Amino acid sequence: TILSNCPPIQMEIGGHTDSYGDPDYNLQLSRTRAEAVRQYLVEHQVPNRLTAVGYGSTRPLSQDRTRAASKKNRRIEFRVKEER
Repeated sequence: TILSNCPPIQMEIGGHTDSYGDPDYNLQLSRTRAEAVRQYLVEHQVPNRLTAVGYGSTRPLSQDRTRAASKKNRRIEFRVKEER
């Protein structure tokens, strides 16, 4: 609802993973996550210009090796790239 009511903006949808597993696999997984969110928003007629980007495990919120930290690192982030 919030995004639908915003003026047109360019926004990045960033996908992230935890550090477990193969880095190449994690990169692809993060791209797939971000693209799934982008597709959902497009299907629900969000009028913003959306770009999906995968970061894999390169930008962790936590360096800890706990389940809680891993869960925190598996996420989607929205970033406004350019206002119009």
